[in-house]
Amino acid sequence: MHKLQKIYYLTLWAVLFAPSLVLAGWTPGEPIVPECAVVATDINKDGCHFTDLITLIDNLLYVFIWIAIPVSTLLFAWIGWTLIVSDKASAKSEARRKLTTLLRGLFFVLAPWIIVKLIVSGLGGDTSILNP
Repeated sequence: MHKLQKIYYLTLWAVLFAPSLVLAGWTPGEPIVPECAVVATDINKDGCHFTDLITLIDNLLYVFIWIAIPVSTLLFAWIGWTLIVSDKASAKSEARRKLTTLLRGLFFVLAPWIIVKLIVSGLGGDTSILNP
């Protein structure tokens, strides 16, 4: 039985957390701020430009997504467990309220990401919206 529990939890981890690791355009260890002003090349002698600002905003959104996906996954599990197990009507309404708040929070993290992706693709950047 103990071995089956390990398999269950590893499968659950792979299904819930692995997609967030694959999706991220920014990965831990990379700088969040673009290195435009650090290295002066022949093409870019005058430092940072508007595209570097968009890259910075995009990197910040990826950091927020990196944090939001695992945290929201745990909160979905906890709120769902509370909703299923609780017998009291007040606890169920509280769980529904928390679920609504969590969905709103995810919307406010993911909506700017898609907006920035659409702007970048419209300005001639990376045209693949779903690929970071």
